Amino acid sequence: MATISSETKKNVWKYIYNLPRDLGFDNKIDVVYKEHCSNFNITEFDLRDILIEFEKGHLVTLEMYIGGTFVTFLR
Repeated sequence: MATISSETKKNVWKYIYNLPRDLGFDNKIDVVYKEHCSNFNITEFDLRDILIEFEKGHLVTLEMYIGGTFVTFLR
């Protein structure tokens, strides 16, 4: 994993937290890696790794699938 700056992680958190909740749940979104990586100039793997860090920090839970993940916010 490449070193990802804390500023990039903060920006990713702000971005995904403000995405519309369109799955019928107030705290769940669908993140398709390809659609969002260019906003931060990072790879799909970097975005996945950042989301995994958020999960390890007990901020979200992830339900991964090929090409993306469902993110459920815990906070």
